[in-house]
Amino acid sequence: MLIQQSTTDTGLSIESLSELIYPMTASVLIYSTSSVNIGGIEFTYDYHLESWLKRMKELSSDCPQDPACMIDEGGACNACSYLPEFVCCNFNQNLDRSTLIGGSDRFSKGYLI
Repeated sequence: MLIQQSTTDTGLSIESLSELIYPMTASVLIYSTSSVNIGGIEFTYDYHLESWLKRMKELSSDCPQDPACMIDEGGACNACSYLPEFVCCNFNQNLDRSTLIGGSDRFSKGYLI
């Protein structure tokens, strides 16, 4: 969700971003795979982090495929959560919006809400 929302502020396309997830520390690293570095990620982190996270929360709360997206085991779809497979380090496996926002039988409370 952060990568999807970052294209608005960073000026980088979704295909030129990638991620590393560190589950033991609940951390994520988003980086540019583009040879051209315009400083968009750093600028967004330094000056727009709060609005970036707020928009990510809004995006995760609403999917055009709801309620089907949230009900299905896995709780993610192309409309809300999937990234191009070469961008996602886990190839879109184990995605579930309810871990972020709750509201399903699997997770009554989420990390964000």
